[in-house]
Amino acid sequence: MKYRIREQNELKPSGVEWLGDIPKDWKISKLKYLAKIITGYTPSMDNSQNYSEVGMTWVKPDNLNEFNYINDSKEKISNEAIKKQNVVTKDSILVCCIGSIGKFGIAGKDLLTNQQINSLVFNKSINKYFSKYMIFSSKQEHNRMANGNVVQILNSTSQSNIYFATPNLLKQQKIANFLDEKSKIFDETISKKEQLISKLELAKQSLISEVVTGKLKIVEENSKLQTIKREKNELKPSGVEWLGDIPKECVLSRFDYETRIKARLGWKGLKAEEYVDEGYAFLATPNIKNKEIDFENVNYITKERYEESPEIMLEIGDVLLTKDGSTTGTVNVVRNLPKKTTVNSSIAVIRPKNINSIYLYYFIASNYMQDTINLMLGGMGVPHLFQGDLNKFKLLVPTIIEQQKISKYLDEKLIHFDNTIEKTKQSITKLKEAKEALISQAVTGKIEVIQEEEEAKSTNEYFKRRVLAAYFIDKLQDDLSFGRVKLQKMLYMAEAVNNLDFSSSYTRHAMGPHDPQMIRSIESQLKKAKWFEAKKIKNNNFEKVEYLALEKSKEYIKYLDGRYWKQENIEYIFNLMKGMKTLQTEIVATVYSAYIDLSKENRVSQDNLLDEILNHWHDNKRNVPKEKWIRAIEWMSEKQLIKI
Repeated sequence: MKYRIREQNELKPSGVEWLGDIPKDWKISKLKYLAKIITGYTPSMDNSQNYSEVGMTWVKPDNLNEFNYINDSKEKISNEAIKKQNVVTKDSILVCCIGSIGKFGIAGKDLLTNQQINSLVFNKSINKYFSKYMIFSSKQEHNRMANGNVVQILNSTSQSNIYFATPNLLKQQKIANFLDEKSKIFDETISKKEQLISKLELAKQSLISEVVTGKLKIVEENSKLQTIKREKNELKPSGVEWLGDIPKECVLSRFDYETRIKARLGWKGLKAEEYVDEGYAFLATPNIKNKEIDFENVNYITKERYEESPEIMLEIGDVLLTKDGSTTGTVNVVRNLPKKTTVNSSIAVIRPKNINSIYLYYFIASNYMQDTINLMLGGMGVPHLFQGDLNKFKLLVPTIIEQQKISKYLDEKLIHFDNTIEKTKQSITKLKEAKEALISQAVTGKIEVIQEEEEAKSTNEYFKRRVLAAYFIDKLQDDLSFGRVKLQKMLYMAEAVNNLDFSSSYTRHAMGPHDPQMIRSIESQLKKAKWFEAKKIKNNNFEKVEYLALEKSKEYIKYLDGRYWKQENIEYIFNLMKGMKTLQTEIVATVYSAYIDLSKENRVSQDNLLDEILNHWHDNKRNVPKEKWIRAIEWMSEKQLIKI
């Protein structure tokens, strides 16, 4: 599907800042006129009977993941604690309105939410596939409408007054189809780039670990440092299971022998209001998590506060290790010191004594040390590394020359990894921004979705009959009597009764109205679309066609939205015929076809119908007792399919 940017003369002012100009035939409505808003709740935690492992799914903001459907949750509400008025129906949009304002997800089934989430149950004027893109594009507007200093809150009244622009349902579906298609392309590209980053990070981590533990040896060839695998005779047992064999010239030491570790407990009552605009910088965990230490986005303290703790005044060569919280194990090294700086209580300062600081940094970053840290943290409610434990950690100490080689080699080698990773991250950011911009332009009408020649298939007769065939096949997968003949008779009745145009060419056949070319075309299209495949099944002398669901068998569902026919009329035919045996469908289709022919000649009567069927259709029709034809005519009259 393609799109074009609308000309200015096709637009009108919306009067709403975030929407801007919109197409002249679009409407502006407040959310409260488009959807019912349901605010969630949290049953009392004091009563354990309010919660159950097998209760109703209970969604919290952590469960929200944009366009992904939510079908389960860790915590569930027991049947006794369910408030029916708060149950959110399938396909509703769940929006966080306390904290992470605008974060959203989609209900994959009927469920409940906590009080941080407002659920939007859209009315029939809004296509459910279009609604998710509406909300995605309105995140900034949700944030603008929120209040609160510490925690942002958007109440349901304010949310209900957010304006949206909407076209008619057909255009909504068209836009949703377009955005589904384009979003899939964006998401697949982003996913591949994220996978590349993961592979690069793993390769980078593996290289660090192999080098600092001596599995690879640094050698110089043609003035370039390279690695080669060490031979077995160059290694000796380390005595440490996870470390394995180590180079013979290396010494296995401890952190407290080779470094001085300092950290402080708290800040002696330091409060946020004591921060100053200029002074002495102090680093927090976010400042050391990237490749380069961030000395710009820091808080500042006074000289007096800085001098209270001289042992953690930073020097070039200090290695910084996060020792508290979810980021415990994050490590960096002070390669330059643009200003006098200290650290907060979550960071330990490791100062080398007789060891290269860059080598020490890479050793702590290795899988060996990170695994050791994670093992130490296992089972802790709040992750924390004690200084005494850090001091006891094993440290592999090569010769100082080897340490320098390792540091130089890894610095040079990893810059290529880091540059590629950074460029890939920037590319992902641009892709996400482009996706967001395209969605915003589409749901506010700045662009018009236009159908290419190939996409126009979705509106022609061949595509329509494929959709209808898929609907019948999917609904009758468990019907043993269902096959090619029954499918065609149901298609015929749906087309003829509802005056649809499927470009069919039915002729009188022993099996009733028959178009062999059409059914072959449908089966070919179903297979090509990966919806269903026709398979011939043989059982002794009996042969029939069964339809096997393929990987995209549910794709047809989105086209049952009223764009081609009134679905209730199709369902009426389906419900009349679904329980019939094949012969019964042949009889019904034959009667209706004969009835249509006689209607054109104004000769409709029961006698004329019987005469047409038994004497002017096919000799095989006489094999069916006349009484059956009469009962069929009476039944069809009763169901208002024909008028006698």
